[in-house]
Amino acid sequence: MRGARIEVSGIVQGVGFRPFVYRLAKKIGINGYVKNTGNSVEILAMGSDSKITSFILGLKRDAPPLARIDAISKTPAGETGWTDFKIVESSSAGGSGSVLPPDVCICETCLAEINDPSNPRYGYPFTVCVDCGARYTIIETVPYDRVNTSMTDFPMCSECKQEYEDPVDRRFHAVPTCCPACGPSYHLYYGSKLLDAINPVEAAVGKLDEGSIVAVMGVGGTHLASALDDTVVQRLRTRFNRPEKPFAIMARSLEAASKFASLSEIEKKLLTSLRRPIVAVQKKSLAPELVAPGLDNIGIMLPYTALHHLMFNYTDSDGFVMTSANLPGEPMFTGAEKVVASGFSDYCLVHNCRILNRVDDSVIRVVGGRPAFIRRSRGYVPEPIQLKKESNEVVLGLGAELNVTGCLLKGDRAFLTQYIGDTTKLRTLEFLESAVNRLLKLTWTKSVDRIVIDMHPGYATRALGKRLADRFGAPLSEVQHHYAHASSLMAENNLDEVVCLALDGAGYGLDGSVWGGEIICAKNGVMKRAASLEPHPMPGGDLAAVYPARMLAGILHSHYSEEELKSVLTRHTGDAFRNGELDLVLKQLRSGFNTPLTSSTGRVLDAAASLLGVCRERTYEGEPAMKLEALAARGTPELNFPIIFSETEGRHILETGAMLKQAVDLLESSSRKEDIAASIQQGIARGLSKLALRCAREKNIKTIGVSGGVAYNHSIVSEIGCYVREKGFEFYTQTKAPPGDGGISLGQVWHTVLSG
Repeated sequence: MRGARIEVSGIVQGVGFRPFVYRLAKKIGINGYVKNTGNSVEILAMGSDSKITSFILGLKRDAPPLARIDAISKTPAGETGWTDFKIVESSSAGGSGSVLPPDVCICETCLAEINDPSNPRYGYPFTVCVDCGARYTIIETVPYDRVNTSMTDFPMCSECKQEYEDPVDRRFHAVPTCCPACGPSYHLYYGSKLLDAINPVEAAVGKLDEGSIVAVMGVGGTHLASALDDTVVQRLRTRFNRPEKPFAIMARSLEAASKFASLSEIEKKLLTSLRRPIVAVQKKSLAPELVAPGLDNIGIMLPYTALHHLMFNYTDSDGFVMTSANLPGEPMFTGAEKVVASGFSDYCLVHNCRILNRVDDSVIRVVGGRPAFIRRSRGYVPEPIQLKKESNEVVLGLGAELNVTGCLLKGDRAFLTQYIGDTTKLRTLEFLESAVNRLLKLTWTKSVDRIVIDMHPGYATRALGKRLADRFGAPLSEVQHHYAHASSLMAENNLDEVVCLALDGAGYGLDGSVWGGEIICAKNGVMKRAASLEPHPMPGGDLAAVYPARMLAGILHSHYSEEELKSVLTRHTGDAFRNGELDLVLKQLRSGFNTPLTSSTGRVLDAAASLLGVCRERTYEGEPAMKLEALAARGTPELNFPIIFSETEGRHILETGAMLKQAVDLLESSSRKEDIAASIQQGIARGLSKLALRCAREKNIKTIGVSGGVAYNHSIVSEIGCYVREKGFEFYTQTKAPPGDGGISLGQVWHTVLSG
C-alpha cells in the first residue's frame, strides 16, 4: 500500500474540514490520519495510486461550504501500519499557509433547532455547528482546537461530546459545540443589579418594546439596542452623545427591511449572505427620521446569530436600532463588567463567554453598481486578499490615523485586521497593537522584515511603528497617504499602472500641505502627483474641518473683497459664526496665521454643504459631504458649473473656487438648493475626469480608478466612471478593501512591492 503526505492550505480550519476529510477517506477506502498542524491541515493517505488520486480530487471538488483551498501539496510518505483512518491530535508545528474563517451567520439547520420545542437546543442563543457561528472572535491561537478558544471554559456535557465525536454528526469536531446544559448563558441586569429572569432574552426584548435602551452583548462585542421610535432614539442619542451620527437597523427579515429601504438585487444578496454585513441603502419615508438624520440612506442588517433570531421571536417589531456600544472614539465593549458599568443603557443583556477578538459589524455601500467597504470587519476578517504578485518580504502596515486597520503582507496574500478606528485615542491604539499581534500569531508569523507607516509626523501610529520596528529589528518606511490610496487600488485590482483619483478629506502631502484631491500617476514602480484640485486656505487649520463655514470662507476669499465676503457669509451661513468669530477668520485669511493650504475634495464638499445650509458643524467623520449628497439626490444636475484648469509648478489644477463662487450666484438667483448640490457634485466629477484623462494620455496609461473617502459618493463615482469609459479607458474602484482610510494599510504594504 502506497502513502502520500498531503498538506492543504487555505481556509481549512474551523470549517469542518477534518470531519469532511475523514468521511471522504472512509468512503474511498483510504487509511491514515488528518490533523491540524499550525494553521494548515496535514493528511497521511495510505492507499493505491488510483485511490489517492480520487481522494485528492474529492478534496478539491467537495470541500465544505465555508472552506477555501488555496493549495494542496503532496509528498511520498514511508509510514506503514495504518489500518483505519482517524482524526488525530493537532500539533503546533506545520505550515503557515492557512488562516481561520471569519464568523458567519447561523445556518438554517441550527435555526430550525432553536425554533423546535422538541429539540434540546430550543431557544438556546449559542446554537452553532460546523457550518456556522463564531470562529475568529473566539480563538486565542492556532491550531483551531477547543482548548485554544474561549470555549475551553465550557466543558462539553455527555450529549454534546457524543455529537462532537460522531463522524456522521454535523457537530463532529465542531469547536463551538455547546447546549443549555454545558455552554455559555445570558444574564439580564438592570443597572448593576442582576435580575432573576427565567428567560433573560425574552425579558430584555420586553424592555425594548417598552421603550428601554438595552445593551446586547453578541459574538464580537456589544450593541446598544432600542425600539424604532424617534422619542426613544433621541434619548439614545442624548445619552450616548451622538447627536447626528447614523445608527443601523437590524430588521427581522428581508421583507421587513424593504419597509424601511429600497433594495436592489445586489443589496439583497449582500444582506442575506453568510457574512451578514450592514448595508447602506436608500431609505424610505417609513424609516424613523432620527435613525439617520439628514441622510438619504440608512444602514440595514439582518439577524446573524441565534440570539438575534430569538429576539425577534419575542416581539412583533420589524426591527431594532443596533449601534456599537463604546465610549466616543474608543473600541466597542467586549467585557460584561464594562458593559454593565458603562451606564449607557437601562438594561444589559450579557453573556459569560470571553470575546477574544473584538469585531464591529462590517458596513458596505453599493457605489456605481459595485460593493464598497466602509468598514471591513465581522464576516470578512481574517480572510486574506489574494494578490497578483508575491512579496519577498513580510511587511506590516499600520494605516493612518482614523478608520485604521493594520495589514500583514506575506507572499501573495494581504491579511487586514478588523476595523480598529480612531487611533488618537490611547485605547484604540492599544487595540490596533493587540489586533496586529493576534494576526501575527494566527498567521504563524515569527518575524517581520519591514514596518510601514504614514508620513504624517503627528500620527500616533508612527510611535507604534517605531516600537514594532525595534522589536523585529526591521526598517521603518514611510508612504505618502495618497500614494497609499493609489497602491491599495492597484493591489486589489492587480494593476501594474494606473491614474488614480485619490480623493478624501486630508492627508499629509510631500510638500507639507494638506492634500486630498489628487491625480496620482503610477507607472513602472514610480508614483507622481500629476494634478490636483486648487489649493485653498483652511482658517484655523483643523477647525475648518469641524466648522465647514470656515472652509467656505477660505475658498471664497479670493473671489470677493473682505466686506463682500463678510456679507455673503452672513447671508448664507446664518449663525455658523458667533461672537466675532467671522472677524477672526477674516483676519486669519488676511495674515495667513494658522491657515494651511489644502487641495482636499472633502473640504470643498464641506464648504458647499455649509453654503447650502445642510451642515453647520461636523459631529462625525464625513457628515457635511454625506448631507450634501443627500440634498443632491433630490435635485437635478442641470446647472452648468465652470470647469477651469490652470498650471502650478508643472501640475494641472482644477479651480474649485470658481465653482463655489458660481454656487453663491445661483443661490442668490433663487436656484433650488437641491439642483445646486447635484450640479456642483457633477461639476467636480467632470472636472476631475477631464484632469485624469489628460494625465492618462500624457503618460500613455489606459487605466483610471478612484480611491479615498469620496469613493463612497455614488453620484461622483458614477459620473467619473461613465465619463472615463465613454472615452475608451478602463475604470476601477475597490471592492475587497475599503477605499477610505481602512484600506491605507494595504496600500502601504503594497507600495513597498511596487517600488521594489
